[in-house]
Amino acid sequence: MLQRSPAVIITILACWKARCAIVLVDPNQPVSRNGHILEDCDCALVVVDDSWTGELAPDIAWQYDFGQLRRQANACPIPPENYAGSEVDLSQDLFRPAWIRVTSGSTGRPKCCLHSHAAFGASIASYAGRIRASKTLLFFNPISSASGTPIWSFLSNGGCVCIPPLEEITTDLAGCVARYGIEDVCITPSALALTTPDAVPSLKTISLVGETVPRTLAQTWSRHVSLLIGYGATEMNSHALPFHDDSTGCLPPGHPLPTSDYSLYILQPGTARLCPLYVPGEICLSSTYMSAGYIGRSEATRQVFQPHPFPGDAGHAWIYRTGDLGMFIASGIFILLGRVDFQFKIDGNRIQPEEVEAIVNQVPYVIKSRVMLAQSAAGRPISICCVMLQQSAGSDGEQGESATAGWQEFVVAADHACSAQLPAYMRPHRWLQFETFPETPSAKTDTKAL
Repeated sequence: MLQRSPAVIITILACWKARCAIVLVDPNQPVSRNGHILEDCDCALVVVDDSWTGELAPDIAWQYDFGQLRRQANACPIPPENYAGSEVDLSQDLFRPAWIRVTSGSTGRPKCCLHSHAAFGASIASYAGRIRASKTLLFFNPISSASGTPIWSFLSNGGCVCIPPLEEITTDLAGCVARYGIEDVCITPSALALTTPDAVPSLKTISLVGETVPRTLAQTWSRHVSLLIGYGATEMNSHALPFHDDSTGCLPPGHPLPTSDYSLYILQPGTARLCPLYVPGEICLSSTYMSAGYIGRSEATRQVFQPHPFPGDAGHAWIYRTGDLGMFIASGIFILLGRVDFQFKIDGNRIQPEEVEAIVNQVPYVIKSRVMLAQSAAGRPISICCVMLQQSAGSDGEQGESATAGWQEFVVAADHACSAQLPAYMRPHRWLQFETFPETPSAKTDTKAL
């Protein structure tokens, strides 16, 4: 539970050496959400920043102040010849839990996804095969699944990971790249669009992840750098696809890098039948990178981690059903078309609408709600929450100013509820009131029509 700094990496390495699995928790998230994560992961020990000591629940057995640990280490240095390391038997740890990553859940609580050392290590080795630079910039929050593989791929290959303050990146990305001599960055397309190739001449490799990639953006940057389109999931670690230009006008398609150890299938949703070329279906993945499933969520695990329908192919026993829609347009080349469900991403962070709706539906006067992705006037992805309220919603059915005041009171209450339980990226940016929701012939809310 540390702020963005080198302390995060130091602590992760220390925990692994102590044969512990780690879960990164953002101290800026609501206390209730962090409590759910620590409870689901059964954490008994937490390392915190100086300023967060005492903020956790009393049932956490041990809370270590990182600042205090660092001061103790500096006061009592250990001679280099006494460093532990060579005697550690790494072969015994390959399939031990290494990393627990958190993603949005459909039950109103986040899901905790467990990765072994073998799975995470295979992902690092695959990603390392594409490194053409010595310095990378940590753009994402360290808790993001988009940050882990780049960090460890660079460090394990003698590279440098630059971790400037977030404000420095968001206010002056080009200046930040120039000051630190950055040659590689994993970033969202919307953030990259704020600069130009001429402003960041030191960049050699760019990985675009977390959002749909505009074709014009990809074409512009691919003339100046080695451009990769990141595709994957928290459940599978991450994968990189080289940009492949064609005239489809969809997300730039690609195929796995030669070093990638995973297979991609397009199956008819809910079946094990392969889709032919140019026929959309659900993207399913198999790999040694695969997670062991969701902690304490056996039903959710069974829904997406399923026996491999082609077990002799690539030697993998399981597939992961991503819920993404895609299709093959040529041998080994695919494009991403959207989602089977209504899950979406903002700034690279996965949002399960049901998790937000579960909180909004507890606010007084709410009959039902729907959360969906939209675009702002500036073209940025935003989250919109549509709500049906009881007749009054605080205004006793009156019109005019009284009704407006009632709606404003609701928005304040809903914002407060979301702020208390959700991280900032999951909170709705806009609120819209509806008297009724459109329905399908089976009397369910027609979200697409809405």
